[in-house]
Amino acid sequence: MKETLSSETFERERSQRQYDTLQQSWKHLEEGYRTSLSRLKKHIEEIHEERKKDRIAVQKLEVIVEQQRQEIEKMRAAKSKITVAYEDKMKEVDQTLASIRQLSSADTGQTEEALEEARRVVGELKHLLNVRMTLRDDLSSASDERQGT
Repeated sequence: MKETLSSETFERERSQRQYDTLQQSWKHLEEGYRTSLSRLKKHIEEIHEERKKDRIAVQKLEVIVEQQRQEIEKMRAAKSKITVAYEDKMKEVDQTLASIRQLSSADTGQTEEALEEARRVVGELKHLLNVRMTLRDDLSSASDERQGT
């Protein structure tokens, strides 16, 4: 009996050691899984936060892009207005220059006619002055002859 008791005690102790070993092994595995799970959760949370920040940044960029698009449209409209105003002003300037040229050429023609008229009148005046001088000289000579006779 003693042997059986001793054998059962030995078997019980051996089973207890196996159980303790398995329990330690399971605890160790569980701790490893918890650590890994904790790291994974932390990593997932970091990724989630990054995605959140990225979404916010993308939203901000979309707002900026929309603002820039609107500014570009405003600039295009302003450029179009300026171009139309410039073209209108250039047409007006061209018309004014054409009018000035036309008036200038008409004035030049009139000026040339007036100059010709003035030359003709000056020529006639010279002629009349010469006739007058000649008449005076003739009258003066005739008067001298009458007084001398």
